[in-house]
Amino acid sequence: MKILGIIVLSVGVAIAASAGARLTPKLEEQVTLGGAAQFRSADTQKAFEAYCEARKEAGLDPADGCPDEAAQEPAAAPDPDDGEGGEEPAPPTFEDLVAAERAKLEALRASEEDLTGDVLAKREAWLGAFETGIEPSAAAAVAETPGPGARLGAWASESGPLFGVGLVLIVAGAFVGRVAVKREATREQPESGGKDAGPKDFGAVLDELEAGVRRIAEEARALESPKREDYERVKAEIEAVQLDGFEPLVAARQRVQVKYGMAGFAEIFGPLSSAERKVNRAWSALVDQHWPETQDSLEAAAGELAETHRVLQSLVESSLMKKR
Repeated sequence: MKILGIIVLSVGVAIAASAGARLTPKLEEQVTLGGAAQFRSADTQKAFEAYCEARKEAGLDPADGCPDEAAQEPAAAPDPDDGEGGEEPAPPTFEDLVAAERAKLEALRASEEDLTGDVLAKREAWLGAFETGIEPSAAAAVAETPGPGARLGAWASESGPLFGVGLVLIVAGAFVGRVAVKREATREQPESGGKDAGPKDFGAVLDELEAGVRRIAEEARALESPKREDYERVKAEIEAVQLDGFEPLVAARQRVQVKYGMAGFAEIFGPLSSAERKVNRAWSALVDQHWPETQDSLEAAAGELAETHRVLQSLVESSLMKKR
């Protein structure tokens, strides 16, 4: 069931992402026109640069706007009377832009300069690219970008339903997965039949762990002058409670959280984590052959486990009261 939830969630994310990324038809048209105009402009510029380079190699003076031509022929100063009247001119239409560019093209073609060979071929290639890009550039220039409201409305009508289906699948997949995780977490016996402690036997494992740590602490306290074999024996006993006691309890943390909530989980695992750290400290003290620290750490760990047991018992009683 958990796998099913993941699959449904993944499909929902894919559908919602693809629908959310779609452009509205008008905006897609504008992007397409802008891209076509940009590519045409790049082709024209490349052909123009090749033509100017051919003129330079042929020893001809710059012309047709090639570099250095502006330095030889100063540009005319702007007319101070232009723009009088207070009214802005109407934006040019597609036909106006095409007509203006074609007029420039005709003026260039009417040039009386005699060119031959590679220079003439490069000039014709440039003018051909210039002519090809006239209409795409004009179409991109007059294309209007729709406002946010219009874009949202168009997107909602085109992609909104599919996006909604994706959202529904996301919510459904998350719900199914969450139910599966909760059901797995509250299962009384693990499917694997291993040592994984569920909510039912968490207290029993905790009792065994507390009894084991307290027994080791009492044995350690009874020895005042331990021998080498005593260090090794206590180390082995500590390693056993770490493996058989702490690990199953830590593995059950999700189940504890599901059953007792985040606050209950924190109350239980606060002293439990402290007990685990103190047991680890006792093991480290044994490695350093520091017997007094080993005794103190084991006794402190037993006290923390007793506090964990008290908290767990309180939560169990509170849970039973709520069920009544």
